[in-house]
Amino acid sequence: MRGKLSAMLILVISLVVMGCAHRSRPEEKAQLTYVSKPVIDFGKGGGGLPVEGFKQVHSAADLLQGLTQGYRSRIEMPRDHEAITVEGQFPRLDLLRIDLTNGALKKDFRPRQFKKPSAPHPTVFTKQFEYVARPLRYEDGLIEMHITARDAEMSMIRDGDQASLVLTDAAEGTFEFSMNMADVRPMLLAGAKEHANGGFGVRDIIFEAHSENSRSLVVDLKVKANWLLLPADFHLTGRVDIDDAFNVRLSGLRCDGENLGGLLLAGFIDEAMQKHNGKVMPLAAWPGNKIRLSHAQIQIDDHIRIQAGFGPAPTVARGN
Repeated sequence: MRGKLSAMLILVISLVVMGCAHRSRPEEKAQLTYVSKPVIDFGKGGGGLPVEGFKQVHSAADLLQGLTQGYRSRIEMPRDHEAITVEGQFPRLDLLRIDLTNGALKKDFRPRQFKKPSAPHPTVFTKQFEYVARPLRYEDGLIEMHITARDAEMSMIRDGDQASLVLTDAAEGTFEFSMNMADVRPMLLAGAKEHANGGFGVRDIIFEAHSENSRSLVVDLKVKANWLLLPADFHLTGRVDIDDAFNVRLSGLRCDGENLGGLLLAGFIDEAMQKHNGKVMPLAAWPGNKIRLSHAQIQIDDHIRIQAGFGPAPTVARGN
């Protein structure tokens, strides 16, 4: 599983890569647009456990080898560190544990979502599931993540040669993510520099964020860049709010050019950026719809901290 910084940070990274825009216009209240596509879609392989070398997993040995190969192609681990623990009689295990602590995401690894994922096939049932990365090096910073689930069902989904083991049911579970605020800048800077093209290059990034309550995240980002031979600095702001139904709303998305190059870039990006303003979408969805979020919380201090809980989705009552 690969942690996400949050809906807004993902959006910020993509905007840094593209550039930004500005048009002189009055401030308007964004019209809400409800979309069904979730921010995090576990049914497309995102957040799943990579399994390589097996079309189907038939034993604990298959599971151990497939997960080991899957993570070995993605993560550099310390020598003699056993990242995968499988205990119990397959397919009903006592424990499945993934421990990526002190690992580093490989520079050449490019995560991809499944384009045509198969229907989930229940494969492993475990009394206790745990995923821990305290910490995991990503780009030029560190992230920490801890996921637990009790009485969990793990299902295989496939897309061509790719396979992922995804959580599809659990009696209860928790998710914790954190990263040092000081690490956000080098991570964004490394990503922006790696993906910059078209004569656009980033010199520096100034990142600030705060939370007005436990369900909000406000981001302020200043980018110092060059476009061809021109200085092209711009200023991004935006906000994420999570409602009681665990939908994410994006609002206040705005970007201002701060010099000639920044203003020239403005005309290319603003229209696409405004398409996200006012969007409301589910925070997360699991394949099979047997799991739902039970709580979510954002906290900003010297770290960005995200905590969530999940459990069984309520069954829909049927008429007689």
